[in-house]
Amino acid sequence: MWLPRSSESIHIAPETRSATVSASARPFAPGAQILVIADSEEVREVLRDLLTRHGHAVVARADGNSGLAELGTWQFDLALVDLSLPGVSGLEVAQQLKLRSAGTTVALMTGYFDRMRPDDVRAKGVDAILKKPFSLDQVEAIVHKATARERPSPEDPDEA
Repeated sequence: MWLPRSSESIHIAPETRSATVSASARPFAPGAQILVIADSEEVREVLRDLLTRHGHAVVARADGNSGLAELGTWQFDLALVDLSLPGVSGLEVAQQLKLRSAGTTVALMTGYFDRMRPDDVRAKGVDAILKKPFSLDQVEAIVHKATARERPSPEDPDEA
């Protein structure tokens, strides 16, 4: 599902059937600076381990305020932000990220995409959506877009 925007589009990471990288998938581009903000320790650790193994510098935080505090220290290529966070919501974090670091690609992780208003998501600075549960292939696609310094472009979400 794509949410059109007058000058940019929000990319919904295509759904895949497998949680492993296929032989035809390209490897992660190394060297990205990635911020992961998720209240689930399991999600933070899995993403940190996966992305670090592929050569990225990863900062993982459990809430929006501690994640935003990292913006004074790091310049991030990508921020993976959970929608449901304690205190400050993921949409508020996305908006603050864009205000402080416009060049950072912001991907919102959510299981509640169907309850979100497209205009609200775009207005908060979200570039891409990772619909839970998401796969390694979906994370890989967003990392590649961010490291290429391009905004995720519309694709058919049914392509895999």
